[in-house]
Amino acid sequence: MQIDLITRQTVFDANPVLARALYDWQQSAFDPGEDPYYAGQAVWDSDIDGPAVLTAEKAAEWNADFEAFCAEKTDCFDPVPPNLLKGTFCVAEFPSASFDEFVGSVALRTATLFERLGWDRVMMIGFTRTPYLDQGNDAAEVAAAENRLLAMGLSRDYSDAISADPESAAEFLSDYFWIARCNASAPYLYVSAPDAPTLLVPCKHGNYHVETYDGREASAIETALRQAGFTLAPDGICEERFSESGEIPGRKLQI
Repeated sequence: MQIDLITRQTVFDANPVLARALYDWQQSAFDPGEDPYYAGQAVWDSDIDGPAVLTAEKAAEWNADFEAFCAEKTDCFDPVPPNLLKGTFCVAEFPSASFDEFVGSVALRTATLFERLGWDRVMMIGFTRTPYLDQGNDAAEVAAAENRLLAMGLSRDYSDAISADPESAAEFLSDYFWIARCNASAPYLYVSAPDAPTLLVPCKHGNYHVETYDGREASAIETALRQAGFTLAPDGICEERFSESGEIPGRKLQI
């Protein structure tokens, strides 16, 4: 199995729907002007381990730092992709006794889904310019998944996009589900194909969040999901199915 490392711009050029969806998400999540710091604001300052009142200079410094952070994590869309006609959303899942069992089955089901959708080439891209394997985690399942992804061609500092044949992409995603489940700081991942109006997002609960931006394909995507062995979560609600307490063993957040 092998993946191809491609630029994020290549994905945007190949799929304007994905480009616009990602643009909208980044604009919502990383807006340095939404809640800026200001002179006289009371804040918690880690430098003095206590509360502080911002000076104009300090407020400007913190605003500049956050603006730089946003620029580092987001993409430059020039021109901005055209607006989307949003369609349907659903959550695709399939019964499994454990997350291990799920991971063992999801590659085959995902490859079948790609076939039913007519995706001859699959593209994957993080919601932010964060390396897929940036977060450390000593959970055995995560380490094993990371090693397989590294063997496929990924590197620990890679944050651009990925292209693969359907079978290789499905194998990649079966391992990335462990990353999504246990590494809370890993980027969300969009999965699609050139010119496809449907986007998949693998999540920590072992589901695909399915966004369709063309109403004409809404029924087709649901049919494809069922043919691949997935079921639709009631009311589109994504829930933890592998832990009675809701706690996810091995899940960590990188601060």
